[in-house]
Amino acid sequence: MLFTEKRLELFILSIVGIVLMFLIIENGIKKFIKRKRPYYSKLTSHSFPSTHATSVGYFFILSLFYITNPLIVFLILIYSIILGFSRVVLGYHYLSDVIVGFLLGLLISLGVLLIGNIVI
Repeated sequence: MLFTEKRLELFILSIVGIVLMFLIIENGIKKFIKRKRPYYSKLTSHSFPSTHATSVGYFFILSLFYITNPLIVFLILIYSIILGFSRVVLGYHYLSDVIVGFLLGLLISLGVLLIGNIVI
């Protein structure tokens, strides 16, 4: 079993957190900071923070609470690290974009878990 029944309601709340995360990043932080991407990137959108890194940070932290199979959690960790490095290597982000993005995902996921434990 991938998810325990006990945590299904918290999982649904986390889906709401994902939507809020994208709204905060794309319509808030990126438009406020307006950091340009590395000079060799052909993308025109803003760089800081990395939405990909925020997503995998969010997903990894929540997977620690939802997924009972340690192998799957480990694979999600490896995927998160590879994705973060690939954003820098491919020239889409600076390393700080990825680190802050991952930390932002961590904070949002902890907020969702906190709210979930209070409400549910």
